[in-house]
This record gives sequence, C-alpha cells and structure tokens, in this order.
Amino acid sequence: CRIYVTLAAIFNDDMTPTSLEARMPYILKVLDTSVSASDVLDAFGFYCQEKGGTAMTSFPYCLQKLYNAEALEAEDILKYYAADKEDPVFNACKKQAEPFLQWLAEDDGSSEEED
Repeated sequence: CRIYVTLAAIFNDDMTPTSLEARMPYILKVLDTSVSASDVLDAFGFYCQEKGGTAMTSFPYCLQKLYNAEALEAEDILKYYAADKEDPVFNACKKQAEPFLQWLAEDDGSSEEED
C-alpha cells in the first residue's frame, strides 16, 4: 500500500504526534479519493505495530492528528474500530486507541445533538 511506503519513507523510526504533524502535508498528498479510510488506518496501524515503542505508544495521538487534519472522519474511524477482527495488529491498535475512540464517540454524539 502506498500509504505504508510513504510512512516508511518519511519517518525514520520516529513517528510521534509532533513529527506526524510536521509531515502531514506529505501524508495528505498521498490520501486522495482512491484511498479508503480503512486503507489509511490499516497502514498506520501496521506501521506503528511494526516499529513498536514510541510509535505504538503515540498511536492514539497520531489518530487524533489525522482526525484534526481532516484526513479521517470520525464516523470512518469509529466504524473501522467497531469491527471484530482476528487480526493481532488490528486488535493491538484498537486497544491502544481506546481512550481516543471513546472521546471521539462522545464528541461525535455531541456534534449530532447540536445539528
């Protein structure tokens, strides 16, 4: 997947929320209409799981940066992680992202009430 290749090329084992934000213009260039939210989440999850350490610890904050940059929509993130999969990478990322997912679900619910 070209998203994973991009991540591997622009991060030298140091993906943090700060480094992601600094490189967000490059990420956004790769995310065109032919890329689904699940492609993006799969690539980021696999990259963070593979690198481990800081990348995995920073995973929920990186999801938040992607959300704030409008690279991903709340409903797409929540739908993706609502699934039950037998994939260990998916499950590790889902567990790591749980606080962000809870916040996102609450925030998304508040936005719908305001409409």
